[in-house]
Amino acid sequence: MQKVGDAFLSDCDLFTQVFLRRASAHPNRPALAFVSSAGDVGESKTYRDVLDEVRGIAEHLRSIGAEGERVCLAMPSSMDYMLGFLGCLFAGATPVCVNAPRARRSLDPLANIVSDAGARFCVIDDKGRERVLDQAGDYEALSSLRWIAPDDWKRRCETDLTPPTATGDTLAYLQYSSGSTSTPKGVMVSHGSLIANLVAIQAAKRLREGFTQFGWLPLNHDMGLVGQLLLMLWLGGRFVCMAPESFAMQPMAWMKGLSRFRANVTGGPNIAYEICANRATEADIASLDLSSLHTVSVGSEPIQADTLEKFARVFEPCGFKAEAFFPCYGLAESTLFVSGERYTGTPQIRDVPSNDDRHYEEMSSTKGISRALSCGTTAAGHRVRIVDPETQHECPTGSVGEVCVRGPSVTLGYWRAEEITKRTFDQVVAARDGSSEGGYLRTGDLGFVEDDRIYIVGRIKDVIIVDGRNLIPQDVERTVESAHEHVLVGGAAAFAIEEDRRTRLVVAVEIHRAAYPRKVADAVFDPAPLSVAIKRAVLQNHDLTPGDVVLLRQGALLRTTSGKLRRSACRNVYSEDAFDRLNPRLGV
Repeated sequence: MQKVGDAFLSDCDLFTQVFLRRASAHPNRPALAFVSSAGDVGESKTYRDVLDEVRGIAEHLRSIGAEGERVCLAMPSSMDYMLGFLGCLFAGATPVCVNAPRARRSLDPLANIVSDAGARFCVIDDKGRERVLDQAGDYEALSSLRWIAPDDWKRRCETDLTPPTATGDTLAYLQYSSGSTSTPKGVMVSHGSLIANLVAIQAAKRLREGFTQFGWLPLNHDMGLVGQLLLMLWLGGRFVCMAPESFAMQPMAWMKGLSRFRANVTGGPNIAYEICANRATEADIASLDLSSLHTVSVGSEPIQADTLEKFARVFEPCGFKAEAFFPCYGLAESTLFVSGERYTGTPQIRDVPSNDDRHYEEMSSTKGISRALSCGTTAAGHRVRIVDPETQHECPTGSVGEVCVRGPSVTLGYWRAEEITKRTFDQVVAARDGSSEGGYLRTGDLGFVEDDRIYIVGRIKDVIIVDGRNLIPQDVERTVESAHEHVLVGGAAAFAIEEDRRTRLVVAVEIHRAAYPRKVADAVFDPAPLSVAIKRAVLQNHDLTPGDVVLLRQGALLRTTSGKLRRSACRNVYSEDAFDRLNPRLGV
């Protein structure tokens, strides 16, 4: 048996087995805490507390017939969510990670996922239940569900309940996308792929037993679930969780939490670091101590070197070290982690190669030059190839193509979707040496490899082709963000629209709340200067004028739970003329 990190860890154990050993050896060690945006600890539990409650949850789930069934966790990030997920694993039920239903929002996403998963049970808190029950009868998938409130399972298990026997190929949980379409995709994460990914993360980040991680990423998303909650419990560390809404309302609460709890590990998307670097005040800097940070992951979207440099410069007086940065790349179909490496202080930046023979490789932007920051080296035991997505031949070294991944972290495929699973998870790649190898995951991401480092430059489906020119939307969005002070950082979405057999570039832009009036009596909002500034900047940097600039209120763009722009969804909303544009008279 190969040991990983310490005597408790093995690359062939199940997560539940490792957790049982942790709880037995260190029952009084802090395990989980949930805090408010003000940093107040609402609940805190030791490993013994967690094990006792998880066993009680598992016993309840078994008693109602949930063993072997899919159980939707339709709750916001909370202590109940964390315990409920673990309870499902111990009960032999399959937790289904979904977004919690939101007030005044359609129940379509939840109903679509419940229907696709074939779930018979759904865990939901009191607020969520009030929102759902009035409308549940309108949805066949929801009307037959058995609803479970967290209070229903809060009992102490009187027996030494152990998790059921499972193998590495046994399904552990289903990781769903937003469910906004009628055919959502549920990624089937096995116990084996979960452990393989935790092993890879621990090795790449050089994490140690007993570390504390403070984070706010949604627990129904792979970054929050695997990269924070499960990683810390598997390592025998402590996870202190703050709700994503707390970060959205008070971004600096993240930095204050890192300081207060002497966190060693954290992570988030590029935009989160940009926001904190821009929001930090002199008083904040004087009150923070970030010297305990060992690993600070940055991912979820193209990573900007200037963002990392700005953040490091702003928070250096607090003891933050740029070497703690860990730029990385991953996706749910590979459980989470694919590649990453510790920041050296000197960013590994490369010009994106431009090859004229295929449109997806012609990555011209900003007058033919686009740059990418390294997302590090491939996880141990895994392999990445850059492939021509049309011919499935491996691209020449340094050329741009589709990133394809092979290794033990790659998941089982999509739930009840054999055809798309075959196309996505079993790609046969024709290598440059003439051999062929199957079992590759097609990520849909564009990138290239240089000096064994992976550089991600965009998504195949997001590449904008206008008048025969190819643009990376992230480059256009970066230009738009810097075009005017009223444009929100991370608040631009660029996409192409087909009209009258011609393609137009459209940019949808969120404007700072302070920039537009909220009452009729306030000064009239004039969108013209913003539109002109944005069009001028795009023309100067990309030799192309947007066909339309859509000015929106803050928060109007569609995003995933991890904050990534949903450009395709934004394109659909625009095509239906459904964006609520800022009114030039009222600003609302």
